[in-house]
Amino acid sequence: MADQTQAYGAKSMARKTVVLAMPDETLHQPPLAIFLFAGIVIFVSLLANIWQPFTTYIAIHAKIVTGATYTKMNTQGQLGSEAPITLIGIVIAVGAQLGVLYFVFRVKDEWMRKAQGTSSSGNIVHTAIEISQHIGLVMIWVGAGFLIDTVGDITFIGLYTHDPIIMLAYMLLLYSISTVGLVGGLHLLQASIISYVKWNAWKTAVSGRGTPKPAGP
Repeated sequence: MADQTQAYGAKSMARKTVVLAMPDETLHQPPLAIFLFAGIVIFVSLLANIWQPFTTYIAIHAKIVTGATYTKMNTQGQLGSEAPITLIGIVIAVGAQLGVLYFVFRVKDEWMRKAQGTSSSGNIVHTAIEISQHIGLVMIWVGAGFLIDTVGDITFIGLYTHDPIIMLAYMLLLYSISTVGLVGGLHLLQASIISYVKWNAWKTAVSGRGTPKPAGP
């Protein structure tokens, strides 16, 4: 009887410890709310990653059809060149966007890998060194991606306005949503799953499931 009572008391104390040790983010951020917000961020980021290469394609197409080579063609030549121009625009636009995304995910992975036991300033230094050590075809691809996307954004928005504030806002926000927004949304999605697991464990501990009751006399 005494052993059973002591065992029950120990498990009850462990249950209280679990409740008290529950992290604050589980209390103040419901798993469903994090999940829904992550879904919104990811959805908007995916739309941005479709929109940016689309506008880059439009910008490339506009540059080609207004160039000297195209304008010197006769009508038949211009019609026959539409398919190659389309393929050229798609290859450049999609390749550039993939290069930008590759760089963002690579930086994120290196940052997380260096995060253990390193200060924030140390993270920046280590990440920069790690990335700079991979100069080659990959970094040429990444650099070309940023350059082409930037030129594409300027050309596309320049078709409608030359206001520097609007152009800068458009480029910065589109870059942020399509890159950092996607990585952040995926991180929030992972956090929502972890938060749900912790919340479920806390709920189980509070309800006392699986906790044996003391035997009667």
